[in-house]
Amino acid sequence: MNTLLDPVYIGFFGGGEVGKTCLLRRIANLCPFEEELKTDGFNYGLFQMNLKENFKIKVKIIDFSSDLLALYHPTSVKPDHQNPLSTLIPNLHCVFLVSDITSKQSLLDCSQWMDAIVHYRRYSSTPLISYILANKADLPLKDRVISLKNLDRWRKNTESVDWAFTVGHRELGDVDPRRGNAIKQKSIEDILIQLLLLVLQRRDSKYYKLLDGPPHLNFHFVSWIAVSKEEIEDQAAVILVS
Repeated sequence: MNTLLDPVYIGFFGGGEVGKTCLLRRIANLCPFEEELKTDGFNYGLFQMNLKENFKIKVKIIDFSSDLLALYHPTSVKPDHQNPLSTLIPNLHCVFLVSDITSKQSLLDCSQWMDAIVHYRRYSSTPLISYILANKADLPLKDRVISLKNLDRWRKNTESVDWAFTVGHRELGDVDPRRGNAIKQKSIEDILIQLLLLVLQRRDSKYYKLLDGPPHLNFHFVSWIAVSKEEIEDQAAVILVS
């Protein structure tokens, strides 16, 4: 008999055209779109991680459209008014803020998202792990305007973000901001697995002991749903109970 543990919720946030959806589709091992499609409401990827003794964890990853920030920014809605962001953000265990390594404006967009996230989590008791990503790091050096130093400086100024990374189509390089030095390059899939191990360890050590170890984790893609702006209010609540 299978035993389902409490799900893990992960959110991807950032401005338009920074590649959030491509990152999520890569994690799901889905082919990228031939043409970049703008996310209308949000994309929802459902995954499952299998542990020993038939324990399983649902991992729910939500890719939020940049348009939702304008629609539901704390300054745009009535105080304590229920909306998709106020429904989902307090339940997140991890936040990925995604910028574009070729656009300084994308870091400003991440700052605005972080302000909204902090606001909507002000009453949340769920511990949060947060990352800032500079996407498209596989582009030529001449096209890049954000360096790892820029990224880590932004992280330190923000104070609410734990880790800084650069990520490209082929590989991911990271920096440990607590030590300020480079770590070997890893894939975004490896980073996600490490994140899930950390969430599981923080949540309950007895379940963490059910892991076979990172090389033997069974992490499977289950389904992908694109939710339009017209559907997000209904679907936000469904994600939490499904």
